[in-house]
Amino acid sequence: MLVEGTQGDAEILQLVFDPEFPRGRTVVTRRIDKTLFASTAVFSFDAIVLCDVPSFDQGAIARLSDFLQRGGTVFIIAGDSVNVENYNQWAWESPFRTGLIPGDLGGPVDVAPQSLSIVENGHSILQRFDDDLLRSLEQLPVQRIRSVTPNSDVCQPLLVFEDAAVLYTVFRAGAGTGFFLATDTSSDSEWSEVVTWPVFLPLIHESLKYAMQRRDQSRNFKIGDLVRRVVSVPTRNARLQLTLPNEQQRSAILEPFQESSHWSFEETLTSGVYLVEYDEPINKQEQFIVNVSNEESDIRPYDGDIAGGEFDITNEPTLSVNAAKSSEWYRIVLGVVIVLLIGEWYSRPDSHGVEGA
Repeated sequence: MLVEGTQGDAEILQLVFDPEFPRGRTVVTRRIDKTLFASTAVFSFDAIVLCDVPSFDQGAIARLSDFLQRGGTVFIIAGDSVNVENYNQWAWESPFRTGLIPGDLGGPVDVAPQSLSIVENGHSILQRFDDDLLRSLEQLPVQRIRSVTPNSDVCQPLLVFEDAAVLYTVFRAGAGTGFFLATDTSSDSEWSEVVTWPVFLPLIHESLKYAMQRRDQSRNFKIGDLVRRVVSVPTRNARLQLTLPNEQQRSAILEPFQESSHWSFEETLTSGVYLVEYDEPINKQEQFIVNVSNEESDIRPYDGDIAGGEFDITNEPTLSVNAAKSSEWYRIVLGVVIVLLIGEWYSRPDSHGVEGA
């Protein structure tokens, strides 16, 4: 769902999210005016794109926050029409009090051309970008941006200028993912022409893919991770019981948050399946999985064919005392066998050379 601050703001952006490729569409979009947002069922969408929407009331922010907390994706494009005071009123506060933006907004600032750089080339969003695409990304035509100071606890800037001004950042909010673009993308904008730049399409599509994959993984955790879950019932003081993989049980309390409730659990020290049982009025069960982290072991599959000459053994193994004793017996037996074989060979009639030869 693309929400327009002014009619036509998302006209070209809609083609970026939903290009008419010959092989068919993988993304289906709907474009609406900001006045229709309150009456639109947000949870029927996977992602919401806010295209330079000037301001929001508390009800809209509650719906957006709930949408994010439950695993939704939000793209925030802050251009010329944004009301800074209103946006900062809904700034990010904590993992379970996500407002609208992951930091503080300021006034528009001019940026130097050709001064854009990628913070982290190895980010999942950019993994499929070759050198040409990465260079093109650093050449995005941007003249002016909305200054923003991202909250370092939740944000990961991807594109920044030489003066540390942030253009594009990804942030986490509960089970959801957000993206913040600090420039205007309307077709008649004097701020930038990023929406018509060819590399902008793969950037948006890889960002959307990243968010969808993260949503699908929202019930998979690693040893030691803090588990945060949101349910769509704004109940107060309701309890839940967790059954750990070792059959031990723990309890937790649901805390209300706007149109939903949330709980957290940090005793994820055992690998396996955790069962969550909610009391009334929710009265349901769900599971999540905690896996052992394999980061230290650095286990990776090898796809190619391994030839014997490719192995390089740099360290010789050290034999233990028992292995050394066993090797002595093998040497004795082997010596006896060799002596017997030599004796047998010399005892054969044809084992000696012919005289005079």
